[in-house]
Amino acid sequence: MSVVVISPHQPGVATMLAESDAYMAALYPAESNHMTDMSALADPAVTFLGIVEDGQAVSCGALVRQDGGCAELKRMFVPDQRRGRGYGKAILRELLAIADAEGLTLRLETGVRQPEAIGLYRSHGFAEVEPFEPYAPDPLSVFMERAPRSGPRDVISPHPAVRRGSRSGRARVPAGSDPLRREDGAARDRAD
Repeated sequence: MSVVVISPHQPGVATMLAESDAYMAALYPAESNHMTDMSALADPAVTFLGIVEDGQAVSCGALVRQDGGCAELKRMFVPDQRRGRGYGKAILRELLAIADAEGLTLRLETGVRQPEAIGLYRSHGFAEVEPFEPYAPDPLSVFMERAPRSGPRDVISPHPAVRRGSRSGRARVPAGSDPLRREDGAARDRAD
C-alpha cells in the first residue's frame, strides 16, 4: 500500500467522494455536514493524498492550508469495503508528516457518530478544542487540533528525483520546507 498525491479529477475520486457524501448524509443533517468540494481540492493550497489500486483512487484525505500557520484536515475517507486495512492511518500519517515539516497546526472537524475516526485522531496526538472559524458550535461536531512536531520528518514526495534516491519514495526534509511544492511555490502535480 502506497500513499500518493492524487488529483480530484483522477479516476475513482468523484465516485469515492459521492460515497463519502452519502455516508455523511446518512449520519448527520445537512447543516452539520461541512464537505469540501472537488474544485476546492484542486487549489494549490491543498495537498490531496490517497491510496490507488488498479488505477482507481480508493481512499483519500486532504490538508488544506490556511492563514496563521494552520491547516485543516478534510475529506478523510475510507469506503466500508476497505476499512480495517490501515488505509486511513497511512493517509493520516503522511498528512501529519507534511504538516509537521511545514510547522502547521493541524485542525479538524468530525462528527460524534464516528467513534473510530475520533479514536484514530486521538491516537495521533489530536485533542478536542473549541470550534474554530468558520464553524459554529454544533452538538454533532467534535473539533480537534494537533500542534506540529519539530524536526525533520519522512514525507512522501511526488518528485521523481527523490523517488529514485529511495526505495520507499520518502525523503528526509527539514522542518519548514515543503516537498510537495515546486521552487516557484506552486503545488506539484503528478507530471512534475
